Amino acid sequence: MSCLFLPCLPACPGLAGSKVAAAINSPEVSAAAMQHQLSWEDALYLATAGGAAALGLDSVVGHFAVGMAFDALLVDCGLPEVFDVLQGQDEPLVLLEHFVSNGDDRNITGVWVQGRLCKPA
Repeated sequence: MSCLFLPCLPACPGLAGSKVAAAINSPEVSAAAMQHQLSWEDALYLATAGGAAALGLDSVVGHFAVGMAFDALLVDCGLPEVFDVLQGQDEPLVLLEHFVSNGDDRNITGVWVQGRLCKPA
């Protein structure tokens, strides 16, 4: 599943007839955007191991391993508002994809930073 975030400029009254609104609605811009979408796997990598590597911190954070700083989220996959379409689904990668694509702070029930529990479950 891919996500593409675009501002809602055509809905803004002051921009309805502008060149910006016309560009966003053009087939050329839409086609270019479709070629540059991130998969949920790529987005998750960039937010974790890829981000750590970009900052030169990949030996300290970015993935789960012995000796690494433990920064983690505990995600509740039982909330019907976000996960109701997955009833009966318990495959971890499907649940992870759904959280990355559709989840929000209501799903986060625990937060650990540097191994310390900051938000209890």
